[in-house]
Amino acid sequence: MKKRAIIGVTPFEKPDVSLALALHKAGAFPVLNLGFNKATAEGALTKLAESGLNDFGVCFVSSDLTTIKLPDQVSMIIMPYGVKIKRRNITTSIIYQVHDLESARRAKAESADGIIIKGNEGAGNVGYESSFVLFQRVIQEIKDIPVWVQGGVGIHTAAALSAQGAAGIVLDSQLALFPECSAPKAIKDVCTKLSGTETKLIDKCRVLVRPNSPALPDNASYNDLKTYFTDLDPEKSYIPMGQDIALATDLVNRYKKLNKLIFGINEAIYGHLNQAKSLNVISPGNALAKDLHIVYPIAQGPMTRVSDVAPFANAVSEAGALSFIALSLLKGARAKELVNDTKALAGGKTWGVGILGFAPQELRDEQMQYILEAKPPVVLIAGGRPSQAKPLEKAGIKTFLHVPSVSLLDMFLKEGAKRFVFEGRECGGHVGPLSSMVLWEKQIERLLKEDQPEQISVFFAGGIHDAFSTAFIAIMAAPLAAKWVQLICIPKKRLLPEPYRINFRSRPCRLRIPYCLKPRQVMKQDA
Repeated sequence: MKKRAIIGVTPFEKPDVSLALALHKAGAFPVLNLGFNKATAEGALTKLAESGLNDFGVCFVSSDLTTIKLPDQVSMIIMPYGVKIKRRNITTSIIYQVHDLESARRAKAESADGIIIKGNEGAGNVGYESSFVLFQRVIQEIKDIPVWVQGGVGIHTAAALSAQGAAGIVLDSQLALFPECSAPKAIKDVCTKLSGTETKLIDKCRVLVRPNSPALPDNASYNDLKTYFTDLDPEKSYIPMGQDIALATDLVNRYKKLNKLIFGINEAIYGHLNQAKSLNVISPGNALAKDLHIVYPIAQGPMTRVSDVAPFANAVSEAGALSFIALSLLKGARAKELVNDTKALAGGKTWGVGILGFAPQELRDEQMQYILEAKPPVVLIAGGRPSQAKPLEKAGIKTFLHVPSVSLLDMFLKEGAKRFVFEGRECGGHVGPLSSMVLWEKQIERLLKEDQPEQISVFFAGGIHDAFSTAFIAIMAAPLAAKWVQLICIPKKRLLPEPYRINFRSRPCRLRIPYCLKPRQVMKQDA
């Protein structure tokens, strides 16, 4: 099978011949999503076949149209795992979209030519797990067949995915705003205003939901929903759309046309890896580790009823990472005792306190009193505002704010905030609606526009738990590190300090990253 690092599928589960032709011309592999209307699909196939394009793919969203006669030019068929089709040509590749590890295993066992990991943030039918989490689970087990990733992918995450073994990426909703896409202007105008949170899951199908969307019965099924996949009018229909529609605006503003987008992705795949290898982004004693006086640029995030005990926090600090106790809604003697006990055990080690910015004012005032008396080196505010961080910063306490959206990041930057946590919905506790990859992609793009990025410190959180996932962050965020943004990771589990050799697509480099629990093979896949 030919190497196809960038696959473009026509968005909104509609065939778009002009976009397919433009994708081919731009250097991506074009795939026509056949959608649900047989006559429309057949007409698009005929038009594309007669255009002179001699190599393209098709995507079936269900088994409804699998009896359609495909032109000889079709060299790839993409469809959800479980849909069956008779292979009409021995040279035609069958690629299954999978939503979980078990489906990936079965697809490989059934001699699939490749699989596409389609994460929860993708458009249309999706599974429970996000692209980032599912990618980690699949890529380290499924070998010998190519693996692509669809859902939540942007420039920076594409580079990290490719470096860690993905055969490539699949774009769909990300293409919607490019001039080569023939979607109506009305829906494009709507899409320019979307943050990704407007897409919702209805019976495991992610669609755009607007205040004036058609009424659905309670507990609507996929079949109920499918009756509204008629056109691209959000007032009359539901439109299959991923959270990555939020990336479309950034991409079209930056690249303008598809050929520049495809060049930019290929450039990032090469450039991010080289930057990560030369900068050792997540390494002991990096800029943020020095700033926080810790060994490893790793923090154990506040976890109510888990980390809210002083001995646990001290164990993390002794291991060289940044520990946090979680005050949550604690008050009175118990809250004060937790803060003071943690301070006593920490001694000269760095430790932190996690609080809720949206807790009742009376409780916040009480907790603030304990914090200002103890003066922990670091505070993390979930659901907070820069105004809540200012008195802590004035007292010499480095204070980080959770920032679940780019609009909030823009607002916080304008208010003078410099320390942030970008936490995807894969985390526990109080999280925003966006998946890690979509959120991180948006926030990286925003920070790259800052005039003085060296003053900014960032935690990444959500699905990070071992050397493999940490290496993903190192590659994805390499452009930020190149601009001297201080970076750190918040893993899901307590980490033990131990350096490992990370193999980026069989190109070894020394990237010292603390690894979680027992060592596993991090990467072993040829470029």
